[in-house]
Amino acid sequence: MSNALHWELVHEFLNYKGVEVTKGPSQSLVHLNEELDRKFMNRPFYWHYRDATNQAGEPMTISILKNEGDSPPPNAIVATSLNPIFKQLVEAAHSETRMFKGYETVESTSSNYAPLYPWIVLQGLFTMDPPGAPSHWKEVAVSLTTGSIKTGENLFNYKALKGTLPDGHVTMSPIVQFERAIHKSIAELDKVGKTLFANEITKANALKEKMVPLLNLLKEKKDLREYEHLTALYEPKIRYDYPIGGLVYAKSN
Repeated sequence: MSNALHWELVHEFLNYKGVEVTKGPSQSLVHLNEELDRKFMNRPFYWHYRDATNQAGEPMTISILKNEGDSPPPNAIVATSLNPIFKQLVEAAHSETRMFKGYETVESTSSNYAPLYPWIVLQGLFTMDPPGAPSHWKEVAVSLTTGSIKTGENLFNYKALKGTLPDGHVTMSPIVQFERAIHKSIAELDKVGKTLFANEITKANALKEKMVPLLNLLKEKKDLREYEHLTALYEPKIRYDYPIGGLVYAKSN
């Protein structure tokens, strides 16, 4: 699911930025540095005063929670896309770190090196305009050795992935071109989105048909601004928000 992946991504980003983090299983204490406080904590007057008086500022200490409890600590940020600060952290992490890479571990008593096969993975949240439809976290993975495609949720055990190649393992060379795998992933995501929102798309198109007389009237009156606004407003659009890309070296090909 998205929260688990974003939880790890944000922590990696904070470590990358040199922030002091005390990480727990469901709650982390984060002592921000000045750069991140200025960027994310929305305290412009505090920093303006410090700058104007030539005083050193004191960055905030925040708590990042996996789930919102009954009594959250001060300055708590819940790890969900609905929290604007956490959403900004995810977007910054994705922007600066680009893609993640992880390696599965093969438990084997063999003296031979265990092969790991490369997969391109795209993950994100399907939403739809006009709003009202439920959101769906989905991912797609394309094998770079066979070209096979998997879709769903939690396609790999992400929490168990290693950041470096484990001892006794060897990576297989890709056969499928990286660019082709990305195109296949996007095409598959397009199919998944249309399947997920088939009913919503039908309803949206029916509503758009009812708007035709009004749209024609606006067109006749040459009210093109309102015409274009309503046309765009009632056009069903599937979005893939908060995407994360990665390269996973897995036991299966």
